[in-house]
This record gives sequence, C-alpha cells and structure tokens, in this order.
Amino acid sequence: MKVTIAGLVPGLDGLPQRSPEMRQIGAWLRAQHAHGALIGGSCAGVFVLGEAGLLDGRRCTTTWWFQDELKQRASNVKRIAQQSGYADESSFRRAFTRFMGMSPNAYRQWVQQRDGNGV
Repeated sequence: MKVTIAGLVPGLDGLPQRSPEMRQIGAWLRAQHAHGALIGGSCAGVFVLGEAGLLDGRRCTTTWWFQDELKQRASNVKRIAQQSGYADESSFRRAFTRFMGMSPNAYRQWVQQRDGNGV
C-alpha cells in the first residue's frame, strides 16, 4: 500500500528571514520531499520552499506585495545555467560542483553563512 503525505507551508507574519533555523526547516522539507511527500506553500510560505531549494526549476507565485522580493530571492539554478550558456541545468550543476567542490545550493548557503547578513 502506498501512502501519500502532503504538507502546506502557510504564509507567515512577514517574510521569513534566512537563518540557521530556516536552513534546518529547509533540510527537513527536502528530506520529506525526497521520500515522496507533496509540499506546497502559500503567501510568504513560498519563500520557505525557495530556501529549501524546492522551487528550483519550477514556476511559483506569491501575494502581490511580496512579488519583487520573490524575484530577488528566486535566482534559481536553471536561470543561472541558461544565462551562463549551458543548455541544461544538470550540466551546469556538474560543472559548478567540479569547479567549486560543492553544489550550487550548498554554495549559496555557505555564502549566506559567511556573510552573516541573511541575504
């Protein structure tokens, strides 16, 4: 018997800040998704999914007053790969990982920790 588990990250009171706690939540969401859970978000909840890397290569939306912030934060790997001249995201990820010694998502998290500014 196959069981499907679904989860929804609701909107929060304001934008969620990038933080160690948010990275822990993101890791947990990625693990649940890897095990087959369906995960969605609403309003500011999509920022949590974005931080978890669950929006990479996917279309998403949020409430209109968070639209500009979502555009800034959602610089996903697929778009960066295309802008760098790679035909597909997987080739870019492999090249980036070989060159940097870590995945694009791990690098983004490392920069955020290094800079300590939550951006």
